[in-house]
Amino acid sequence: MFNKLFDPHFAFSTLLDGYDLSGVHYFACLFGAIMAIYVMKLWDHGSVTLNGDCVIAQWTRRIALLLLTLSMLWSLAYSTQKGWQPWPPDLFALIGVDIFLASTILVAFKRNRALG
Repeated sequence: MFNKLFDPHFAFSTLLDGYDLSGVHYFACLFGAIMAIYVMKLWDHGSVTLNGDCVIAQWTRRIALLLLTLSMLWSLAYSTQKGWQPWPPDLFALIGVDIFLASTILVAFKRNRALG
């Protein structure tokens, strides 16, 4: 498998062909949607927000997180209904968003613990 990576004629997009990635997509979408709602709650309670945040920034974040949640759930519903096999770049983007949201939650927990 690794020898193929160094072949100059190898198409990287074919690396994951033959694998069913729908389970990874399902988990990444569902877990990400739940985390996005939780991060929205943390921002509303001030666990992540800095004291100087203006109202426009707060509402922009809320709208962005709502759109993120809806897009993840819509992608999950679409892939389930259509039997759609997710593209690997989409999965990497979803996993990246999930990691970002998880790190935001972790920072909020550490900040709350430090403040006591």
